[in-house]
Amino acid sequence: MHKSCRSPRRRTLKGGRIFFHAAHPGVSCVLKNLSEEGAKFIVHDIDWVPTRFDLHIDLDGRKVGCKMAWHRDNEIGVCFVNDWTRVKQAQIQSLQVTRPSTCM
Repeated sequence: MHKSCRSPRRRTLKGGRIFFHAAHPGVSCVLKNLSEEGAKFIVHDIDWVPTRFDLHIDLDGRKVGCKMAWHRDNEIGVCFVNDWTRVKQAQIQSLQVTRPSTCM
């Protein structure tokens, strides 16, 4: 746990996406732990992650604004800058990546 965190973090394993620009498709991430004030997650390439962004949790259909508190290798720790909100179903569907069928 990062020293500046005041509330305990719960371990979790959820997929999410980082959004920071309407024209960018977002960056996939894996949420590793979560508290009332922040979270830690893993990304493939940290170079694509700005210091402020929206974090969408796919499974929960929720999003929250984040500010990067620290990073090391491919791990990022964030503080939440607002409350969680529900992502509308239309937004969830537009964020999902469609995969080509393997059947011929």
